[in-house]
Amino acid sequence: MVGGACAALACAQPTVVADQTTLLVDPDTMVAGSTLELHVEVSNETDAAMSLYVTLAFVDTVSPFNYPYSSGVEGSYERFCWGPACFNYGTDSSPLNAAFLVTLQPGQTTSTFRADFYPNGVVGESTLRYCFVPVSDPLLEACQELTFGLLSPVAVPGCTDTDAWNFNPDATEDDGSCVFADYSCLGVGGAWWSDQPSGAVWEGGSWTAGLPGTGDGVLHLSTQIPAFGQDIQVNSWIVVGDQGLPSGLSLTLDESSGGPENQTCFHVEGTSSDIGVHVVSVLLDVETVVFGNPLVVEDVPVTFALEVLPHPCGVVGCTLPVAVNFNPQAVIDDGTCFLAGCTDPEAINHHPAFTFDDGSCVYDDPTGGSCLMDGDGDGTIGVGDLLTLLTMFGTTCQL
Repeated sequence: MVGGACAALACAQPTVVADQTTLLVDPDTMVAGSTLELHVEVSNETDAAMSLYVTLAFVDTVSPFNYPYSSGVEGSYERFCWGPACFNYGTDSSPLNAAFLVTLQPGQTTSTFRADFYPNGVVGESTLRYCFVPVSDPLLEACQELTFGLLSPVAVPGCTDTDAWNFNPDATEDDGSCVFADYSCLGVGGAWWSDQPSGAVWEGGSWTAGLPGTGDGVLHLSTQIPAFGQDIQVNSWIVVGDQGLPSGLSLTLDESSGGPENQTCFHVEGTSSDIGVHVVSVLLDVETVVFGNPLVVEDVPVTFALEVLPHPCGVVGCTLPVAVNFNPQAVIDDGTCFLAGCTDPEAINHHPAFTFDDGSCVYDDPTGGSCLMDGDGDGTIGVGDLLTLLTMFGTTCQL
């Protein structure tokens, strides 16, 4: 901007030139506390010397704007430098004292004017008008408007929740796209599994000895799986068995085969009294490639830990004294008792209560009927015969 047209040739109006009149910056590139700075050149293109001072007016400012300036108050603020001095923040005019005036001879230009603007973290634009005024005739001022400020941040849509699987650290505006990883059976097939190595995720918790229970887990196969000390490529897989389950528990799967980046839910159920932590392995046959040729690696284990806790009321086991597996320490019967005896219905000493054949079956009466209570046929009536009688007590005989 240059000075306005003179009404007469004798006027002495300064000329102002600013190479840059607007300075807007991205807040992400602005160092806290730093300054925005613009310069204006002022020239005397007349035939007479002129002495100049500077005035400041606010065309438009951001909110909050710290004016009149007070130290420590929130908001943007400014100052300017003219000639040999820089003036306090919020100064409306440079002093008229001779020491602070800038005198320009005909044809002379000064580059001593500098406008400093402090955004102080406030987003938006502020436009300030600086006028260079001849002391001899203030009406012949020449003015320049300068605009400073911080640009509004560009919104980056995305997931802003740090707990989400697809959290975007660069996102500034949540777009509702957050997805939360679910490594349970409900999450089978989810994209988040692509970040996970091959393995079994057990969500089933613990068993209590002697009580029935169920539990679920997920078998996940990535593009590679550890197999006997090395990682092998997974082309396809099939479940061929399991090992290490506590007695009384069984394992089933929703899918027994698949390829890389596949998951299947597995279920464990039953009743067990095997107290302790058990390392259970799901055994796979994995098809891979070795030197360009397909190869099946058998019995590749994928393991998880399952714990059976003690029953809070005491030891669980067989409480029937005549049973083969009677546990004198057990106070809670877990239904595992079994009786040893003759299990062949054709034998004369068979009884359906026997669950384990001990080889004692007798098909002819060795005593000729003279020793009716000799149930085991050993020629004597002993403890074994008494136990057999006790187990058969109350049974209705078929005549």
